[in-house]
Amino acid sequence: MPRPSSYWRPKISGSKTAEPTWSRACVQPTAKNSCCMSRIANDNRSDMPLRMLRYYSDIRLAGHSGPLKQFLIYIGSDRLTMPAGLAEPGLLDYHYELIDMHQVDCAGLLVQDNPDALVLAVLCDFGDRRPQEVVTYIVHRLRELLGTNERGFREYMTMLEILSKNRDLQAQVKEAEHMLTQIDVEQLPSFAIGFERGEEKGEEKGEEKGRAQVVHRLLSRLGVTEVSKLLGLSVEEVEHIAAAGSDDDSAHDRH
Repeated sequence: MPRPSSYWRPKISGSKTAEPTWSRACVQPTAKNSCCMSRIANDNRSDMPLRMLRYYSDIRLAGHSGPLKQFLIYIGSDRLTMPAGLAEPGLLDYHYELIDMHQVDCAGLLVQDNPDALVLAVLCDFGDRRPQEVVTYIVHRLRELLGTNERGFREYMTMLEILSKNRDLQAQVKEAEHMLTQIDVEQLPSFAIGFERGEEKGEEKGEEKGRAQVVHRLLSRLGVTEVSKLLGLSVEEVEHIAAAGSDDDSAHDRH
């Protein structure tokens, strides 16, 4: 039986602008000795039917003799023109399921509490929904699902940014990210606690400590530029506070 693998996450190298590599197919054993094989295609390739046929023969040669379903999922920006199989009269009649994400209703993916499904929803048909509303929902739902997992959130946002190019939705993703950073800083517990401590002590040192706590808390979620704008500080001041905090942590670790 072929070993399961996953295709949902593209392999993204180095820079944020790198194009995803859709080179892996997904082979997933299912019930009653059946098998499901899927592949994502980002463009219309004339040799794709032959590639799908090769996947079919490889799975059979690997020893799977039960039912086998194959799916090709097209996510490209151009209109789908690839055929769903090969037909040579009297010689070959080979077909697989071809899914055009342009034609898939996004509602089915949006209701799932699954980051992979949410990211893929950006490729679907939005129907009568406004693109900005759908993209904003995806971004905010990702934030809710991933919580404090900042690394995971950034990974999914990178995938969303890349996939959005296929639907010319980069501006909507950027706006949704911007909206996510519009935090009412004065309502943050760290803001109130930090500055109250400074006011209670009535000392400049206390005020600086309170401000530093706010800056460090915000830097765990936002970039230096966003923090400087929210707090009315210069970028240099934010960087100085951040560096001072790192030095304090290092000194504490040594002790």
